[in-house]
Amino acid sequence: MKAVAYLRVSTAQQDAGSQRLAILEHARKHGFRIDDFVEATARGQASAKHPPAR
Repeated sequence: MKAVAYLRVSTAQQDAGSQRLAILEHARKHGFRIDDFVEATARGQASAKHPPAR
């Protein structure tokens, strides 16, 4: 079975690199291997459909 890890960065304070290292360390401690990573970046502005509440 192939293990894929999902990394999601949504703020400027988050870093995919540090998430990747933490996941790899967790996998090593628990005796499994991560075969691939999927990265998603969700940084953006408020949608025009959903303006901020007042």
